[in-house]
Amino acid sequence: MNTKHRSQIYNIYVVVGLSSLLLISSFYVFGMSPLIGYLRATHTESIDLALQNSVGRLRAILESHAVLAQQAASRSAIRLKQVAFLRGEITREALVAFSQPKLADALEANDVLRAIARHGPNGERLFSVGVPVPEALTADCDAHSLDQVRMLPTTEQAERTGALVYCSPIVDRSFGRIGFDILIISDQAVQQFIDEQSRCTNTLALIDGGREIRYWSNKSADDQAHAALQQWLESASTEPRFVIRQQPVGIGTWSLVSIVDAGEFFAPIDKQTLVLLGTTAVATLVIYLLTVVALRPIVSTLAREEHLLILSRSDGLTGLYNHAYMQELIDAELERATRYQRPLILVLFDIDHFKVLNDQYGHQAGDQILIQLAERCQSFSRNSDTLARYGGEEFLIILPESDREQGQQFAERLRKDIAQTPFIFGETHLRITVSIGLAHWSGLGAPPTKAELIRAADRALYRSKEQGRNRVTLG
Repeated sequence: MNTKHRSQIYNIYVVVGLSSLLLISSFYVFGMSPLIGYLRATHTESIDLALQNSVGRLRAILESHAVLAQQAASRSAIRLKQVAFLRGEITREALVAFSQPKLADALEANDVLRAIARHGPNGERLFSVGVPVPEALTADCDAHSLDQVRMLPTTEQAERTGALVYCSPIVDRSFGRIGFDILIISDQAVQQFIDEQSRCTNTLALIDGGREIRYWSNKSADDQAHAALQQWLESASTEPRFVIRQQPVGIGTWSLVSIVDAGEFFAPIDKQTLVLLGTTAVATLVIYLLTVVALRPIVSTLAREEHLLILSRSDGLTGLYNHAYMQELIDAELERATRYQRPLILVLFDIDHFKVLNDQYGHQAGDQILIQLAERCQSFSRNSDTLARYGGEEFLIILPESDREQGQQFAERLRKDIAQTPFIFGETHLRITVSIGLAHWSGLGAPPTKAELIRAADRALYRSKEQGRNRVTLG
């Protein structure tokens, strides 16, 4: 198989390979990539949904605290005693003696309650039960505007309690506002909720209105996640590794924050993407290999047939076209010249005294001269010219688009070069001459037939030989 055929076969395989590459690229760009983006966006939305669900559960915990505060404030016997005190019907000592044990019972009945401090309508503290309640919290409750249970923000005094602080108004239907309670409620349920809801890829945190971290999962040892949240609180920016989402709780000034490790969170999608890409690449490679295997015998057969076709048209010694195929080429060139009324030249020549040369130096020398003569003719010819070994030592050249003068100039240059430049056979330099006959059609008038054109060139060649050889004759 020659280089041309091998190059053509490689081109087929390259086209198949590029087609496979284009297929997998199109599949990724127009199919997988948008799908992956959609999956990642949908997966990210699940963070917001999970956070929203967590906010609802946390809100239920905090609302249960408000219910406890309302229950403590609504005890009828204590409320009536407090109204009697405000009317001056009983002393403060009597009020405390009656009410304090009952509120202490409430603390024992609810283990989340750590302290209750009862106040009058003007904010004066009447008594308290449970752990000490800082006096400064009284002003934070703002008795004059307190109309419902309210959780205090994280002030310095509230933070000292180590728990959650609620203010609960006390109202009597007949007397109106009669005071308020400050309740300290354990935050154990809140911390437990944060711990339970946090995962290895998703850490929950509770922040207050001052954008400070109030609760952090005890299960999380990820300092980078904590640092990322701190950075986000300070500058509203975060590291690419983390996805941070925030939703307000709706009670007090708290917000629940979800800090998600993006690498771990998207790992299942990324892993499945790699598997799909790998599978697609392997499948494409298998398709390519199967295509190559299927095409190989077909391509080889076509290449072999083309090679046989070339051999059938070529002279085995010189590689030029042979006599039979040159007949087809003359028909084609003559038809084209006739159609477009363009000039055409036929150059027919043979080697002078070639038999003598063969007898003197042997047929191998004659073969070398034929081969070298073919190469020299090719170097003289244009790409549009056609060469053939027409007989034993006879050659024919078709010169399309060439008039009489151009044909004579070409033939004369060729004759002189052959006569002046020796041919090499081993260490022997051989000199030969050629006799040339030209047949010409100007492209005007009735065109000659192929036989007439060849006959004209043959007669011109015969005259060149009669007139002494080594010359050009125009027929």
